[in-house]
Amino acid sequence: MKCEFCGSNLDLEAEVCPHCGQINRQAKQHVEDMKRYQGAFADTQKDVYTTVRRYSDITVRVIIIAVLVVILAILMLVKSNSFSIWLEATRAQNNMQKDTHRAIMDEYLENEDFLGFADYCNDKMIDEFTDGFEDYYYICSTAYHFQQVYTELANRAFPLESDVYIDEWLGETLEYYYQSVKRADTERPFVEDMTLTKKYLQEMEEQLQALLITYCHLTEEEAAGLKEMSKSERNLLVERRLSNAE
Repeated sequence: MKCEFCGSNLDLEAEVCPHCGQINRQAKQHVEDMKRYQGAFADTQKDVYTTVRRYSDITVRVIIIAVLVVILAILMLVKSNSFSIWLEATRAQNNMQKDTHRAIMDEYLENEDFLGFADYCNDKMIDEFTDGFEDYYYICSTAYHFQQVYTELANRAFPLESDVYIDEWLGETLEYYYQSVKRADTERPFVEDMTLTKKYLQEMEEQLQALLITYCHLTEEEAAGLKEMSKSERNLLVERRLSNAE
């Protein structure tokens, strides 16, 4: 640039002209502008660093959460697959040992030990859908619900201090039991010969009626008629008899 006083060449940042000694007003203005620029730049830089650090923290948290979600999903998948693999292996083993299982199950049924039968099936993961046990289709299902009703009656007869008994639980288990019984009566049979199935279901029904007469204070006629009642009618009857007995 040129000095405005003598016209000599002048550096932009020179405060005075080296030739004439006059003050370089443009240099003064330039220095002030640079100071303002540097101050503004420092403020902007600080804001940028603060924003980047804040977003970096957020990004790190998001990444950590995402990784945890992925790990959890993998663990759930592994757990689900592990259970499926274990279940399939158990059922395959049951099929290989079905003669042994069937002999034990038949012994429980012949002794009219339906609770023992249900416990054995639960322990061995044998149900109405297990291959090789198709002729136990209705018995497995009904025995399971029979066991649930028995458990609810036992809870009422011998409650623990921590038990909070709700009558609806008994009503629900009875409903599931009678639904299972009705399936054997109304569905197209999954079992070719229903003779033994009907025999064991009848014996199970007789045991259940005896339990209901003893612990719910029903008459023989009432206990025998529960099967044909609706759920609400059955619940009202049982609730009334239990209330009268208290």
